[in-house]
Amino acid sequence: MFHNDPNEDLPPVAGRLYATIEGLKNNLVVIEENLKALSAFEDQCNPGATTPPPSVRNLEKRRDNLLATIFTLQKRLDVRA
Repeated sequence: MFHNDPNEDLPPVAGRLYATIEGLKNNLVVIEENLKALSAFEDQCNPGATTPPPSVRNLEKRRDNLLATIFTLQKRLDVRA
């Protein structure tokens, strides 16, 4: 399995779910960092904007969808464990 995996004794499917969830969490960190940077950039370019630009809304949707996916997979993992 993976080193430092707290679920080493999980069945193979659960181990793959765990690895997938961890990978998605890493992707979530990257999206959050990109969202902060993009929001700051957009605020400098258009300080009076009342709504976020499409690029920020797109990243927010991606983040929200990723969170929902992680939550769903975590529930499946909890049922298997």
